Amino acid sequence: MHKTLAIMDERSFREDSLRVLRAMQFSARLGFKIAPQSVDVMQSIDLSDLSRPRILWEFEKLFRASFLHYGLFYMYELHLFEKCFTCNVENHFFEIARELLRYKQNFEEALRPYYFVYIVANRLKQNPLQWFRMLDAPNHYLQTFKYQPFFEGEISDEMLLHVSLELPLKLWLGNYRNGVKEKACKLGIWNEIFTGDVSVQEVIRDGFEKEAIRHELKRRRIEKIKQVCK
Repeated sequence: MHKTLAIMDERSFREDSLRVLRAMQFSARLGFKIAPQSVDVMQSIDLSDLSRPRILWEFEKLFRASFLHYGLFYMYELHLFEKCFTCNVENHFFEIARELLRYKQNFEEALRPYYFVYIVANRLKQNPLQWFRMLDAPNHYLQTFKYQPFFEGEISDEMLLHVSLELPLKLWLGNYRNGVKEKACKLGIWNEIFTGDVSVQEVIRDGFEKEAIRHELKRRRIEKIKQVCK
């Protein structure tokens, strides 16, 4: 079995432009290549007739796929970054593909629908929230990506503690990097945010009110992080 997708009837294929996106996500889900002649045909097909929900539906299948690097490759080959997100992956393709391949075994199952966009958008220095808004994505995407910092290079304990001021590390999309889960569990921030034993009640007792409570709470917890990381 050659595991190759190919267009059998070009005329009928062109009648539904959604088939271009289906070919991309089939490749990502099944690990199939697309025949070069078929890629040529798909590249020439305009996708502007497709509604945003139909586009998102196909991408959602890609997000959960086993062969994400295949999906990335055909997004690149079929110009889907330009057609769907008005950007291109040109100089970053190999670094993104390596990252998807290297770390996919570390993906937390609950976050699987989000890692692909997190990695690709950040490597392209794009705003993932903007991508989801362009596709009229459901609110769970917007809520998940509301606070998701991205770090280059080595990730220190101090970086992880700062992330955990906003959310436990099990909900951070950068948690796929090697050693992050182990460090987070050791620091006690995998399942819970970092409090530094500073409570809201303590801040209120000291006379802070309304919006000032949140700012002072965060300031004190940051001070605790500095102490922990000395």
